[in-house]
Amino acid sequence: ERERERAIAMMNKIRRKLTAVLISLIHIFNSTKLKLGINPIALGKMRDGTVMMIDLRSDSQMLAYYKKTYEPRNMDIIKFLLEADSCLVDVGANIGFYTVAIAAALKVKKGSGKVIAFEPVEVELQTTFRKYLTKQA
Repeated sequence: ERERERAIAMMNKIRRKLTAVLISLIHIFNSTKLKLGINPIALGKMRDGTVMMIDLRSDSQMLAYYKKTYEPRNMDIIKFLLEADSCLVDVGANIGFYTVAIAAALKVKKGSGKVIAFEPVEVELQTTFRKYLTKQA
């Protein structure tokens, strides 16, 4: 049993190191693309099929773009708890990772559920986010 615990601890340590290396490589790759002059605003298709307008200059958005997911554990929990007639209020919606994913999940459940998004900070993509959200949900 003790050996097994050591092996699991070692595997977790290796996994954390590999994840850190991968994230570093993603940062290098992304910054190189930006230095070469690519448009920092990109369409990112997420694993759940939703499409997001993403700013590759933002760390969290950039990682979501390359991983094709945003906070997957939280998202899975919310989707699991979601009922067809649920109402989700996304306060601090930013560009709408949760808003768009949950709206799409509600659409699949074919109920009367809805998502209300509120973003108090004026951001460059806020208008695009509003237009995009109405097209997907």
